[in-house]
Amino acid sequence: MKLMTWMTLLLSALLSPIAALAQTDDATVTVKPMVGMTVTTLAGDNTSDIRSGAGWAVGMEGEVRLSERIGLSLGLVYTKNTFKSVETMTDGAPSTLLFRSFSNNRFSQEHIQTPLMIAFYPVKHLALKAGIQPRLLLSATWQTHVSGDYADMSGVGYAPVIIEDLPRTHFDYDQTSQVRATFDKVGLSIPVGVSYEWKRVVLDARYHFGLSDEAESDDKERYLMLTLGYKFNM
Repeated sequence: MKLMTWMTLLLSALLSPIAALAQTDDATVTVKPMVGMTVTTLAGDNTSDIRSGAGWAVGMEGEVRLSERIGLSLGLVYTKNTFKSVETMTDGAPSTLLFRSFSNNRFSQEHIQTPLMIAFYPVKHLALKAGIQPRLLLSATWQTHVSGDYADMSGVGYAPVIIEDLPRTHFDYDQTSQVRATFDKVGLSIPVGVSYEWKRVVLDARYHFGLSDEAESDDKERYLMLTLGYKFNM
């Protein structure tokens, strides 16, 4: 509830310059709370092991209808985007003091997004949209399953040993790490989409083409966002 209140106040401030455009007899202003889901993946040369993951989105969007065919909107959206890696990463080797493997890797990112969109209405209630979307990274986490073993050095003392001959202890656990430092704090994407309105209920589908690099690589984020919202006249 606090998040929605904060987002409403911030969106109102952001909409002030756009609302100035509505000072004509033909222009109308609407506000749309919305909630939905995201499906995220990465695109690039090193993404063969990446699989898409589902997340969610919640936010508000204000639109100035400048004419029968054209609208301009500005939004504030919180998203949690998730993608997975099927690659099993290793640390060490089975013959060393410590061997670890990391599997079932899952990365989650939380963003505040501010989409600025222009909408074209070819027919009533149907809109084709495109724009630009700055974003701020709030958090990033890495969830993984860690397993492996280590050589038991108890009782060895200072005597020379052959590591391969030592008894080994197995371990197996899940781990969550904060990895925000490895991602860009601010980013930019190009959203394109379509929406349909029925009795003020709006179904919106947008595909986002990320322009910013991810995790210190040249990979770019791609995600689909599906939302359901309700329009209020201002």
